[in-house]
Amino acid sequence: MSEAATRPPEPGVSPGQQRAWVLGATGYVGRELVAQLRRRGIATTAHVRFDSPRLEHWRAHFGALGAELDTSPWQREEFARRLRESRATLLFLCLGTTLRRRLAPSRSSVADDYLAVDLGLSSLVIDAAVHSACAPRTVLLSAARAAAGSRSKYLSARGKLEDHLIASGLPWTIARPAFVTGSKREEFRPLERLGAMFVDWSLLWGAILGMQILRERYRSIDAVELSRALVVHALDPRSASKLLLGERLRDFP
Repeated sequence: MSEAATRPPEPGVSPGQQRAWVLGATGYVGRELVAQLRRRGIATTAHVRFDSPRLEHWRAHFGALGAELDTSPWQREEFARRLRESRATLLFLCLGTTLRRRLAPSRSSVADDYLAVDLGLSSLVIDAAVHSACAPRTVLLSAARAAAGSRSKYLSARGKLEDHLIASGLPWTIARPAFVTGSKREEFRPLERLGAMFVDWSLLWGAILGMQILRERYRSIDAVELSRALVVHALDPRSASKLLLGERLRDFP
């Protein structure tokens, strides 16, 4: 079990006094994150885009968890107002698109571009949080090997977003998992699943040969384990201004 899993409670704001917002709440990690927050008794707002064709489904889903649903439009002033009114103390950014959605001919190539979604919309929310004067602890779900100068459009967008959050002045924590897998995904991703299986198998052999740290950093993680880690680190003052690699995101009770 990791050191983080055995940490004693830190003094500060109790879970019952926290108010969390989750952006990207309808995604694989976002859904589980809302559930984990509610299990800890944290007042939680799940943001769902106002034009979602499954809006009523999500209203019922999050309502059953005791979470509030918010459908604010993607406008900085509106998000700032809502964050200020709710006195948000925690902000989780789990927004993202996939290559499959980005290339789908029936969807806008602009709306699904990594720069527009992964960077653009998340940056808008970060700017809104700054403008709100609430200064919520902002937890960004990024990706392993994210870097602004990466040749990968996805990793470049993630790296630029990390830089934007760090420069914002908000208290921040950035999580960089590798593959996020699991059986509860609503979207079937066979290539991603096969890739994760291959990497996990290769890392297992690496661990046998003595590269245990490498395995812990890059092996896949499911939404339950990842969400638990995000909540634990969000509540821990020692995780402020920290970049969390794979080995820091495991073995939480």
